[in-house]
Amino acid sequence: MSPSAALRILLLTATILVAGGTLVDAAPVALTCPGKERWPVKTGTDADAARVDMSQIVQTTVVEMRSWPAPRPRPNDRRANAVEMTVYSVTGFLTKWKREPDQDYHLIIADEDRRTIIAEVPHTGCIRGTSPFAAGIAISRDAVDDEINVTGRYATDAAKIPVRVTGVGFFDKSAHGTGAPPNGIELHPVIAITFNPSGVTPVTPPSATRVISDPGFEATTTTWVASESVITHATERSRTGKKFAWLGGYGSVHTDTLSQEVALPSSAARITLTYWLRIDTSELPSKGSFESKIFDTLTLEIRTAGGAPLSTPAEYNNRDARESYERRVVDLSRYAGQTVVMLFTAVEDRSRQTSFLLDDFAIELR
Repeated sequence: MSPSAALRILLLTATILVAGGTLVDAAPVALTCPGKERWPVKTGTDADAARVDMSQIVQTTVVEMRSWPAPRPRPNDRRANAVEMTVYSVTGFLTKWKREPDQDYHLIIADEDRRTIIAEVPHTGCIRGTSPFAAGIAISRDAVDDEINVTGRYATDAAKIPVRVTGVGFFDKSAHGTGAPPNGIELHPVIAITFNPSGVTPVTPPSATRVISDPGFEATTTTWVASESVITHATERSRTGKKFAWLGGYGSVHTDTLSQEVALPSSAARITLTYWLRIDTSELPSKGSFESKIFDTLTLEIRTAGGAPLSTPAEYNNRDARESYERRVVDLSRYAGQTVVMLFTAVEDRSRQTSFLLDDFAIELR
């Protein structure tokens, strides 16, 4: 049986049970549903809900979902684009969860590299009107309640629970809430969820090693090689601790560099470099456009110990600006057993600053 056919049967069964009063959340007398922003779209009572094609389920990944550009505008009672007209299924790991003030179950879904998206399961008692998703929401809510205890405070499972989540694409505010990706993509509402699906095994938590020296720039004497004033002290701009690396931010023609030589072990099957990056910019959107042009850049190069270039696995620019730090992941497995240099280079043009802030590096082994 295809996933689409199975979902149709599941939803039909749920519809019958909902009608009989057995699957809908037992709404307490004092239930409050303060949800406001785009609430009709979140629960399927919007003007476009009937146009969502529930006969087709598109298989996707956390990485792919995080790459989708956020639409502008995001109407309160209409769907913003084709993503919000589509039912998606993604397999990953449930890492944290809580009940939000609007009664949604807020589920943080991660892939094996800890990149995350959000999946939300509303309370059926908070659906204001008729929704084609009500049956799926009800059965998903029960499935969550059968597996985990959801309260108003975040809970987590260190082993990470394998899940397959099916829901309607939805764009919330950019990086809105714990675990939310930069583009705000969610599955909202969730209309099917399977815990511990076949073919998915729990991820062994990676082990961090001291391959990187002074990963948070807090040491008195550091092994980082940096341009003047790049490693600096400004607690309000660091992610943790007191120090961080600040490349750029001059608003004039300028180049900053930050590098460290690391000896990568040969014993690990997978080697991952992680770091946290925040980008702040004064570059303005082009006239008639929502986005500015690319003016200022940050690149990560991997080089040999002798300085020969090997690859450029990451590139950022002023258009990637975010209000907070985001965790970045780079696969270094191909360099196992080698000594390499990771080199960050920030280049600014002649006007308007872009600051690239880096903190909390780690090498993770599996």
